[in-house]
Amino acid sequence: MSKRRLVVIEGRTIGAGAIAAAAGLTVLGIFLFAGLTLYDRLWAASTSILIAVYLACAVIGGYAGWILALVVFGSIRGGPGESG
Repeated sequence: MSKRRLVVIEGRTIGAGAIAAAAGLTVLGIFLFAGLTLYDRLWAASTSILIAVYLACAVIGGYAGWILALVVFGSIRGGPGESG
């Protein structure tokens, strides 16, 4: 039988997660807006191009947002020995 440990989430971790999520979603939104702007400027009549551009920008923006969220979360939360 394995012992269960009680995980305590500190306020700093919750705050870091919220700010990291906001930063990641902001980056995703910027990439999606850039994709729609690109579509509007170049291929305003093709639905298949809209889907392709939107998916490409969503994947790239999602990945960039995820990376930024990891950096923001780690920098705000700090290491295990640091105190707020």
